[in-house]
Amino acid sequence: MDPHTVNLQQVKTQLSRLLDLAHGGEEIVADKAEKPCSIDSFNPWPSPRRPGALAGQINGEFFHPLPDSELEAWTGSNDKR
Repeated sequence: MDPHTVNLQQVKTQLSRLLDLAHGGEEIVADKAEKPCSIDSFNPWPSPRRPGALAGQINGEFFHPLPDSELEAWTGSNDKR
């Protein structure tokens, strides 16, 4: 399948349509100053994120303050904020 070649002005005015085409598997090539750039198709997340998906899987320890050694590893200091 041949790619759709569009100039920068078309990208600006037709971005939503071009993204729909890319999402459908079409290859879009944007041309700016005779330098092509491909807009590839993408894969959405395998499943949508759902609020409460981890309900019952996180215990109270999750909410405890980090030990000093762990806090220092994340922040690079022993600053308790």
